[in-house]
Amino acid sequence: MIINNTNQNSTLVINPTKLAIQKGNKMSASLPSPQIPVTEDQIRYQLLTGVNPLPTLPPTVNGNKSLVTSPTTTHSGISSNNRSPHDATPQYRDLVTMVRYEIDPTSADLPNHLVYSNPDDEMYVSYLNGDHKKILSSKINSEFQYLLFLKTVYTSLSTDLSGSFLNTWASFTKFPKQTSLESWRLIELISSQLIKESGNEGQPLDKFTGYLKSKIKTDTVFAKLLKFIILFKAAPHSLEPLSHSQESIFTMFKQYSQSVLQSLKFPKAAESNVEVSLISQTALFFTTSASTNLKSAEKLDCTSIIENGLYKSYQDTPTMKLWLVHAIQGGPSKLKTVVAAFKVYSDYVKDDKILHGEYSDLWDVINSFTFTLKYLTQFPDMTQELFDKFKKWLAELVVLTELYLSKLGSNNYGVPLTKHLARLWFEIGLFHKFTSIKSTPTVAILQERLTSTATTFEKSIQLVDKLTPKDLTYAEYYYEYALSLIKLNKKASAVKNIRSAMRLDPNCVKYLNLACLLYSTSEDQRERAYTISRDVMAHLQEYIGQAADPSKEYTVSEKYDILQLGMTWIALIESELGLRTALQSLDELFALVHLLMGMKTEEATITQGVPNRTPAGIDVLIEEENISPAHRPSIVINRDGKENFELSRNTSVKSKNQVTRVLSRVASTTKKAANKAGGGARKLKNDARDGGKNKLKKLDDVEKKLIQDVWLFASKLFEKDTNFEDAKICIGDAEQVYKKTYQTHARLGQLYTICGDLKQALQEFELSLDLNETADNFEAIIGFTNLILNQNANTETIFFSDQDKESAVARAKNYLYCLTTSYHWFQHSEIYLCLGSVLEWYGDEEAMGAALWRCVSLEESRAVRALPVPLPLSK
Repeated sequence: MIINNTNQNSTLVINPTKLAIQKGNKMSASLPSPQIPVTEDQIRYQLLTGVNPLPTLPPTVNGNKSLVTSPTTTHSGISSNNRSPHDATPQYRDLVTMVRYEIDPTSADLPNHLVYSNPDDEMYVSYLNGDHKKILSSKINSEFQYLLFLKTVYTSLSTDLSGSFLNTWASFTKFPKQTSLESWRLIELISSQLIKESGNEGQPLDKFTGYLKSKIKTDTVFAKLLKFIILFKAAPHSLEPLSHSQESIFTMFKQYSQSVLQSLKFPKAAESNVEVSLISQTALFFTTSASTNLKSAEKLDCTSIIENGLYKSYQDTPTMKLWLVHAIQGGPSKLKTVVAAFKVYSDYVKDDKILHGEYSDLWDVINSFTFTLKYLTQFPDMTQELFDKFKKWLAELVVLTELYLSKLGSNNYGVPLTKHLARLWFEIGLFHKFTSIKSTPTVAILQERLTSTATTFEKSIQLVDKLTPKDLTYAEYYYEYALSLIKLNKKASAVKNIRSAMRLDPNCVKYLNLACLLYSTSEDQRERAYTISRDVMAHLQEYIGQAADPSKEYTVSEKYDILQLGMTWIALIESELGLRTALQSLDELFALVHLLMGMKTEEATITQGVPNRTPAGIDVLIEEENISPAHRPSIVINRDGKENFELSRNTSVKSKNQVTRVLSRVASTTKKAANKAGGGARKLKNDARDGGKNKLKKLDDVEKKLIQDVWLFASKLFEKDTNFEDAKICIGDAEQVYKKTYQTHARLGQLYTICGDLKQALQEFELSLDLNETADNFEAIIGFTNLILNQNANTETIFFSDQDKESAVARAKNYLYCLTTSYHWFQHSEIYLCLGSVLEWYGDEEAMGAALWRCVSLEESRAVRALPVPLPLSK
């Protein structure tokens, strides 16, 4: 763009890299280099997205140009009082100098007469001048001009020009692009203001419909669709319930759309059915709007619109996107359709980019990638072929997002755009997290994806931190960022972010549970974790107990979070007050289970082994039983003790006899339990596995699985107390409440190993691994490894030959390396202790030393229990 002063024979040349005033062939003055990007496209993007909002001018009076009667402030912050409404040059000059170049707008060398090299600039000056009649006669050829037009429509609604502006708008042939966030915000404002101007606010929607017909008399396809959108936006202000008003709008829209589409034929080479695109865009507006009522959405079945649109258009991107969105809303059964539709859609977008040299609607493309990838994340068992596509599309989404940000040319966004971008980066972070969970063949790939996850969440949080006040929604952003930092072992930063999450939503049990687990990694903070969990559990027990029917008032996800916190509380009791006190507290945990699941108290109880609570309290119990408060639960490992090892600082391993293990902190509760049991093979009763006969109310599979997890948790506590009979009964109850799973088989395998029944233990581990041979089966893999490497010479053998054992060790090694790349389990010290045993068996001392040092480092910051794994089933 060039600003030219013909009287002074001077030209101000606007250049992205240089700004100077040239007089003749000589440069008279140099101005500062721009501090912000200054390309024309970047400035327009900033205005279209609200980064730099358009100044709001007074409305016209009796159809004349606006009268500036009070001081207004331009982008530069300079008062424009007493300026002639017919001369926008000073205001426009302020905009150019401040927004684009950050130079002094009062410079005497700046010219006063404008010569426009771009129609956008001329229309903008008309807007600043309040020359509404000139805007009415202007041809709209760009998104920026469309934005200026809509801004003028909005300011003219209370004037006698409102009808002219609305009918001129109705004569258009396209909607604003999704990239123009400000244009769509203005459409919402126009709709709300129209129903107020009509006097029909709080009245039946039919009255407003009649008013709208009287204002917009244009009868084109675009005009009809525009009225549907205005009605939709105005519906919340009408008398009828939202579902009823939207349902009537959708019915009218479908009837009209079908009549239009049926009248069309497939376009010839030089033709295009623009009506197809307009109808598809309107349908997309309805189906993707956050304000669409779920009940009324059932009436918006776009199948017929999609079929007609596809048959009567050629490579129409909005129609293909409508097909994609419709398939996504169809649920998991439409996976193949979604993948096929998105592939075709992305091909259309790429072809259009090649044709026009850029993306026609970049924000719309980004949104399409986002909700498609979000849909795919509900398929953790997707094929490798589809996962490869997912990674490819995710990489493309990141590139598109970076391109969008480069077009903005600023990191100081307005509030609406800041919210949009924060959500976008958050969802991209979730997609990176999904790739970390789904498949990570090597440790290096896992670390790369974990880093990408945390880095992306950090970008989202940086934007959220700029928002004041913050919405409750952003608590989840801080929570996910805290989880990603934990995976990178940045626990201090994780604590900071989980605190931010709790400040926004202090009643979220999931956040409180993570905070307790984080605090429990530090000896200094473990008591604090116990206090928090104790107080929260007391409050929950009271609050849930007062509910009319807790089983219906809480979602499955909320029940899961509450029970996870309950188990964390029991683990903290064990850590701070001792195992017996933890066992004693199990009755409170199961009472909570009964309330949440709608079960009678007597229907599911711990069969035996839980002592009655002493009236004297916990302190007296500890004193009488001489129970010293235990440390956090140690990891389970059962080595034969023939050799002891110490680690030297060069990570090598020296074999010695009679040497104290450096890894004594990782002492085996299994060995202790076996010694207390008498050291021999303690047999479990054959009928113990069946457990008590519980009569449960009808629960869904997810709820049954939650109860099973609590029973298995109780089983581990009884195992630590060497009460193996009750530990096994807990497993039986776990199987009865749900079914036999890989977790119940793995638990039994651990019990049989402790009791010396190695063949039965091996059988249970094999059954468990047959059901789930992935890294998710943590306990079975650890138990299987301990079993095959730690046989006692006095016990029966479980191998037919040396080759049989070699095969088993190789298998265990493979399992363990899978665990080292598992998102959920790679930070568990048991893995590396077991891996050290395997590498010792192979004689690889260097690798063994690295594994054992890794074990030590993880054990030093071990929480009282593992981080919760997401629900394995969906309701």
